[in-house]
Amino acid sequence: PPLHRQYRGLINASLSPKAVSKLESAIREIAVSLIEGLRGQGRCNFKIDYAEVLPRMLFMRLVNLPFEDVPKLKVLAEALHRPNPDLPMDELIARLHAYLEPYLDARKGGDAEDLLSMVVNGQIEGRGVTRAEALSMTSQLLLGGLETVASTLGFFMLFLAQHPGERRQL
Repeated sequence: PPLHRQYRGLINASLSPKAVSKLESAIREIAVSLIEGLRGQGRCNFKIDYAEVLPRMLFMRLVNLPFEDVPKLKVLAEALHRPNPDLPMDELIARLHAYLEPYLDARKGGDAEDLLSMVVNGQIEGRGVTRAEALSMTSQLLLGGLETVASTLGFFMLFLAQHPGERRQL
C-alpha cells in the first residue's frame, strides 16, 4: 500500500469475471479439443496431459504470446521457483526480461487489450508505467500464470476423485 491497488488494477480488468466470461467459448473449445485428443487413449496423466496444458494455453492467449514458447518459459519458471546453484537467480531473471522486452517494446503505445499491453500502457499515480515496473509485473504474471492454475486443477480433480457424491452432482 498505497500503490499496490493501482498496480493490481492494471491486471484486474483483464482477469475479472466479466473479462474471463468473454473467453468462455475459447476456453471450452480448447478444453474439448484436449479431451478429444486424450479420449482415444482411454486414460491419461491428468496433471501432465491436461492440467498443465489447458491453463498454459489460456494464459498464453491472455498475454498474446506464442504457445510454442511455453517449453522455454516453463524451464525458466521452474528454475526460478526451485533455485539451482548452476543457474544464478540474476541470470534467470535477465533471461526472462530478455524474452519479454521485445514484446513489451512492440506493445508500448498500442491499443491492444491483451494483459501485457494493459500493463505496459498502464498508469500509476497519473504517470505511465516505467520499463522496470512493466518488466517486473509481466515477469511475475508469466511465472504465476504458467504454474499456479495447473496445481489448482490437480486439487480439484483429486477432490472429485475422493468425493463421488460431489462428482455425480457436477
